[in-house]
Amino acid sequence: MNTEIKNDFDALLDKHDENVKQDGIKESEKKSVQDVFGSEFERITNEIIRPAMVELGESMKSRGHTYDITTGKEEIDPRMNFYRKYNSISMPVRPSGIAPNLFDRGDTPYIRFSGNKESKKVEIYESTMRPLHGGSAGAGPSVEIGQITYDYVQRAIVNWLKKVLDLQRFHY
Repeated sequence: MNTEIKNDFDALLDKHDENVKQDGIKESEKKSVQDVFGSEFERITNEIIRPAMVELGESMKSRGHTYDITTGKEEIDPRMNFYRKYNSISMPVRPSGIAPNLFDRGDTPYIRFSGNKESKKVEIYESTMRPLHGGSAGAGPSVEIGQITYDYVQRAIVNWLKKVLDLQRFHY
């Protein structure tokens, strides 16, 4: 191989090797920050979000409504190497006045709090879908993890329930 070509070739591979090494360091640092966020989200889920949901849910239950609290774990699509789903906690609610056998997974209203490790934010997703009449579903606010307080969670749930119960009023 010509000396000039060999030098260019070696320099190209050296630069590529250095870039791969630097990307690995950056990815490791990013993963470390994401792991810290994931641990913090798990803590606030157990210490703040779940207790806030339980308090409101039990109050609703005493008035004839039913609720659940479910959690979801992070899932990674190995083909695309991106997060499809983040750790989350959801509160599906079945309002009174609707026959329980009408509810299924797709038309049970719920609110979900998810810990997005990429953005390091808590994302709130709301669904007002209910049997036989539809509703809406979509992303609500994304907030810094430090904004998640007991009162914030309960206010978000009450605001969502206003939509769910107001829609029900006109259809059942």
